[in-house]
Amino acid sequence: MTEKTSVSLIIGAYNRGAQIATTIDSVTAQTVQPSETIIVDDGSTDNTADYVERNYPNVRVVVKQNGGTSSARNFGAKVATGDILVFLDHDDLLHPNAVETLVALLNQYPSAAAAHCDHEYHNHESGTFH
Repeated sequence: MTEKTSVSLIIGAYNRGAQIATTIDSVTAQTVQPSETIIVDDGSTDNTADYVERNYPNVRVVVKQNGGTSSARNFGAKVATGDILVFLDHDDLLHPNAVETLVALLNQYPSAAAAHCDHEYHNHESGTFH
């Protein structure tokens, strides 16, 4: 089986505006960069798409009518070109080696159809961490 190395990182976004910067910054800090990063603006009524286009010229922005998270992910998957699809919510942050680790796992276990990683939850309002 051929190694999978082309990664499309898809972020669904709705009315996130400049707050999406921390998510995109965690993508640009990856030890292995995705082949493409796609923001699916799910019918935002704020300036989310404009903000991303203005501040992240290497990020592809696609805009669709609002349909919710699953709809945005499916739309992103349709326009993606990578062998591997990585999905993030608009408020997720990646550890710097996340893409590298997922690609390595999928190549180490070529019969695997998917890989996932653990997560940490930080609630900045209540101070909760798990």
